[in-house]
This record gives sequence, structure tokens and C-alpha cells, in this order.
Amino acid sequence: MEDEKGYTLIELLAVVVILAIIAAIAVLSMSRLIEQSKEKAFVANAHALKSAADLFIKDKTAREEPVASKITYLFLYNEGMIEAFSDPFTQTQLEPSTDSFVLTDGKRVTGVCLKGHEKKLCGEGADTGLASADLAEENIKNK
Repeated sequence: MEDEKGYTLIELLAVVVILAIIAAIAVLSMSRLIEQSKEKAFVANAHALKSAADLFIKDKTAREEPVASKITYLFLYNEGMIEAFSDPFTQTQLEPSTDSFVLTDGKRVTGVCLKGHEKKLCGEGADTGLASADLAEENIKNK
């Protein structure tokens, strides 16, 4: 019986434990990657809101018409300037509303505030938005 070949139970358990550790690390890495993707999609929605408002402002300015200081997501949607988009954190459509808006000085966008179902990308005050440079993943807050 000296020339029996095979693995002992301890060796097999060691391999299983090592595989479990590798799997746990992979799952944690993937879940963080998914969360980062959702954050990037949320920021992209805020940029889309800003771009739609930019186009609206340029159109109004070309016609020499006044531009409101606050343009809402609902208004831009009703004007056909933007399509409804989904909230990446809840995977549901973010219905056009007055909760999300763009602030203007009459000639350009000065701030953006996007409120999803669970998260928001806005300034600190009730009626403040973030400047374009501040539309970043690290500025997303819980509602």
C-alpha cells in the first residue's frame, strides 16, 4: 500500500478554501465595478439633461426670446428636447418631473440637479445645482 497515489482530504480542503477566497475577491470586485457603472450612467444622464438645456437655450437665444432661470426635466421633455431615461440604480424609468432641473443665467447653463429614485446629483441647497465641472461620480449622494 505504499505506492497509493491520490490527494489527502487536507489537500483537497486547502484547494477548496483557496478557490473560495478567489471567488470572494472576484465577486467583490465585480460588485464594485457594477456600482461604478451605475454611477457613470447617472452622471451621463445629468450631462444629457445639461445638453438638452444647452440646445434649448441656444434656440431661444437665436430667436432673441427670454430664457427662464430654471428649466426642469419635465419642461425639456414636454418641449421634445430630451427623452425620458432610466434611473440606473433602480432600473426603472425616471419620469420627467420638476425635481430635476437646470439653472441658467439666461445665456448658458450654470448648474444641474438630477434627482433619481434613490440618489441625487445636486448642490447643497434646495434650489442649487452643480456646475458642469462638478458632475462627477464622487458628488452623487443618497436622497
